[in-house]
Amino acid sequence: MPDRQRRGRVGRHLLASHSRGATIQIVDFIAANGHWSWIVAGLILLALELVVPGGFLLWKGISGIVTGLLIMVQPMPWVLQLPAVASL
Repeated sequence: MPDRQRRGRVGRHLLASHSRGATIQIVDFIAANGHWSWIVAGLILLALELVVPGGFLLWKGISGIVTGLLIMVQPMPWVLQLPAVASL
């Protein structure tokens, strides 16, 4: 195998393992700070509503913020958080 092909494969392997590690770090951060994640996601959706009017993102943004505030008061697992944000 030529040296150039071997370096390309090693580089792709390192990049894939780095991206998996970064993904795991993001998931761990969201799991540790779940309430802030919902609040920030809600604020982002509200900001997007200014750019893309229509009312749909407004209600999803409000439900994300309300879910984040509820989780601050009463922590709940992810299994219950997703139906909570979907039902608001």
